[in-house]
Amino acid sequence: MRTVVLVCVSLVGWGLVQPQARALPPYPSPPPDFSHPGSFHNTSWGANDQVYSLTGGQRDREMLVVLPRFSDVANTPGADENWAANRFFGGFPSVANWFNAMSGGDLILTAAAETDGTANNGVVIVNAGTFQSFEGLNDSQRSRRVLELANASVNFATFDDNNDGRIDDLELTVVSVRTGNPIADNPDTPANEANADNCGATRVSEGASYDSKTLTGISVSLNTTLTNLMTLVHEVGHQTTHMRDLYGFGVGAWALSGPTCGPPDTTLFGPNGFEKVHFGWGTPNVVVQDGYYDVANAATGAQPYYILYDPSKGTEDYFVVENRQATPNTYERSVHDSGLAIWRADDSVWESASDTTRPIEIMRPNGSTTPGCNANGICYGGDPADAWNPCDTTSSQRTMSRPWRDGTASRLAVRAIGCSASTIRAYFDVRGPGVLVDSTDAKAAPRRVDVVPTEASPVSFAVMNTGEATDTFDFTVEGLPAGWTASTDRKTLTAGAGSTANITVTPPADAPETTINLNVVGRSTTAAGISSTSPIQLRVVLHETRLEYTGAVSQPWGEGAGFAATVQDADNALAPIAGAEVTFRLQGSADAQEATAITDASGVATANPAITLPPGDYQLSVSVKRLGKHAGAALLTDYTVERRPTAIDYTGDATAEYSDPAAVSAVLTDGISGTPLAGKPIGFALGTQSASATTDATGYAVSSIVVNQPAISTTAGATFAGDTGYLASSDSTAFVIDEEDLNLVYTGDTLVPRGTTPRLAAQATQEDDGSPGNFTLAQVQFDLTPTLSTTPYRFQATANASGAATTPATGLPVDLWKVKPSIPATNGYWEGSGNEVELVHYDERAKVTGLGLLGRDSAGRQTQLTVTGGYSGGRPVGVTEFLSSEGLFVGLHDDWIVRVGNQAIVQAQGNLALNTPATLRLHLADLGPILTRRDWFNATMTSERGTYTSGRVTPTLGDLWIR
Repeated sequence: MRTVVLVCVSLVGWGLVQPQARALPPYPSPPPDFSHPGSFHNTSWGANDQVYSLTGGQRDREMLVVLPRFSDVANTPGADENWAANRFFGGFPSVANWFNAMSGGDLILTAAAETDGTANNGVVIVNAGTFQSFEGLNDSQRSRRVLELANASVNFATFDDNNDGRIDDLELTVVSVRTGNPIADNPDTPANEANADNCGATRVSEGASYDSKTLTGISVSLNTTLTNLMTLVHEVGHQTTHMRDLYGFGVGAWALSGPTCGPPDTTLFGPNGFEKVHFGWGTPNVVVQDGYYDVANAATGAQPYYILYDPSKGTEDYFVVENRQATPNTYERSVHDSGLAIWRADDSVWESASDTTRPIEIMRPNGSTTPGCNANGICYGGDPADAWNPCDTTSSQRTMSRPWRDGTASRLAVRAIGCSASTIRAYFDVRGPGVLVDSTDAKAAPRRVDVVPTEASPVSFAVMNTGEATDTFDFTVEGLPAGWTASTDRKTLTAGAGSTANITVTPPADAPETTINLNVVGRSTTAAGISSTSPIQLRVVLHETRLEYTGAVSQPWGEGAGFAATVQDADNALAPIAGAEVTFRLQGSADAQEATAITDASGVATANPAITLPPGDYQLSVSVKRLGKHAGAALLTDYTVERRPTAIDYTGDATAEYSDPAAVSAVLTDGISGTPLAGKPIGFALGTQSASATTDATGYAVSSIVVNQPAISTTAGATFAGDTGYLASSDSTAFVIDEEDLNLVYTGDTLVPRGTTPRLAAQATQEDDGSPGNFTLAQVQFDLTPTLSTTPYRFQATANASGAATTPATGLPVDLWKVKPSIPATNGYWEGSGNEVELVHYDERAKVTGLGLLGRDSAGRQTQLTVTGGYSGGRPVGVTEFLSSEGLFVGLHDDWIVRVGNQAIVQAQGNLALNTPATLRLHLADLGPILTRRDWFNATMTSERGTYTSGRVTPTLGDLWIR
């Protein structure tokens, strides 16, 4: 049997009490049951649907999970029987566990009996044929198909609890989770599928009979492996309670019937109190008397929720108040806010399809209406400003006094709402007499009021007549310690009128300086039991004395101490306190010096004794005794007996190169008199290097530092460390270190056959400046540029102590290379480069043949080339003759032949015009048979006459062959 708790407050306190035997007028006792048993809503399942009631919400039943698989598409990895069993019947979080926890044990879903796989774990895996044959069905046909496929493993007759020959949603919950091809917006998904692949839908199955039982009207929720856990819970909520979707009314992630599709499985939230009322989950507390109530956290379904209603309006209009907390590791972890959630209900429009006529609506602190769903089907999910929490700047309001949905005044309110917590205190204002006292601040914390001994200190707090008739109330503070007195403020307040109670509290003269926790109270003088209390803190204070040290905090020894302090009344506009004795005491570990002074009419006390203590750090204590109503005060401050100050000026170099000396110098003087200080040690620092020197009679010190640091912008400076008579001082300036110049000469291989790794080498030499550097800090970079191929190479080597850098050119291919040695820009010590040289890396298998090659050079003059060449015994041999406008070159011997692909370079030594020594370099290209006329050559001849270059010559006669 379902009961409804009638809630009243106690006569003397504000905490919750046990249910009372009667309610104050005009409330009936016992109160009505807002789940209206015996009167049912029309749902999409039919008229007067009993499932949407306590009948559905409290009926335990079995749940069957069916996993359709397909012959033509792959299954979702991991979506097996164990996965489904855990997802639906496991511990937190799972579908069944959600209903158990959120219903407070009122709705238990257990695994249906079946014989597939692991028997009786509630999961059946079925072969649904092809994907199209299953998804091509409409939703009702597909629901029937799920039942048909599961029939082989399920005896449906066992679920007919009432033996009426049919199975309905009160006896069995059937869930389908498609494991094949769950891809959102898949083009193969038919247009008549009502739910997106990552969402879910609940549909009534076409009629069918299995195991001699009729399954007409039973629902099947259609889901996929992409359907998140909260949507699975939502769809099962449709099946078990026949609830309607409420997301069109902007309920957000505050209700089971809110929007769920899209987020990950970690998004979880519970039902709201409106749903719990209709499901019969938990026991609603119907408020029938004004007063303060504690609202517990609704993170578990067993926690109470409150209903506020007006009997004259009826039971279809009411407010639901619940404490919602975003609590980790619970089903409430994803609610969008924490605090009181207040809902306005109108059951008369439960079947409304209009967003402007809402059967349920959250009352937001700022008074705004939450949006429903937009044209794209995106529905309101919740906001951090939905719940009432005065400690949150987005919802700082503390009073909810909204009208009914039809716009008429509700005459109900939730007032003095406390901050979000596991238990939230709030004042429920319903019909009937009541008085509200509220001594808390805007964030619901008890206000602290200062009271002064022997003074009638004012104490005020907000009050309100929450009844519907004029009444007279006494307001005071209760529970005072012995010797304390308080006045009473009697006020006559009209119905709904608010005011401020003003009383005085007088502590005794010997009241200790402390804070006590008390309650202010308001009581009706005409009706017994009409009262409320609110916490307040009273802090006993004396007139505070402001003591401020305004003197010197350091002086050189032998000078006047410069002590001074100001004494003021902090509670009287900082009025000066005259005649107070102030003590100044300078205390060291072994020595002390003390002086006293009396404040003048301005509240100032001064003392200036000569300091007799040696240099060092001291504590200066300043204290003033209590004088009449003024409290005593004391303070400590640091005081230093100083050495004499000094000044130093750096006068040395501001730039140098690596390995060069830099002159560092400075001048040291007395910081007060400016007198040069002689015989003082000076430390110099240049980047990471240092040196030292001693000042002469003029205070001047000089030294030299040979720079061993890489190029950098750093500082150079001078420091005097101080001694027993003088303070330290220092000075610095920007200093730039540059790289030292280095010259490189290539000394490596210049002619190397294939199969031998060329040796790259260079010799580094430094300019002769008398300050040699460390060659081993130099990296030499060899950049190699090819002539016949396109890929350049780069090698690096570190120089040895003599400046020689050597590295093998490992992997270097055959070609005529130009080698350029240089110091990389990243080397911070050296900079420089060497001349470019040639490295011939040749293949002894190279052969070239060109006979009678006739063509014109770039100047249009006739040329003729005959060239044959190859290697024999490791040496180049061949014949080279070249006739040009310069005359006939006859080769005596070849220097080398380099071939890469269909190109080659041949260098030969010979005579030009019989008796002029010359060098001929030929660049040859074999681009096809003679008839294509694509071969070409380029000749460069150097002699004492100068340099001749043919440019590219395309022979019109003869053929060029390169192998």
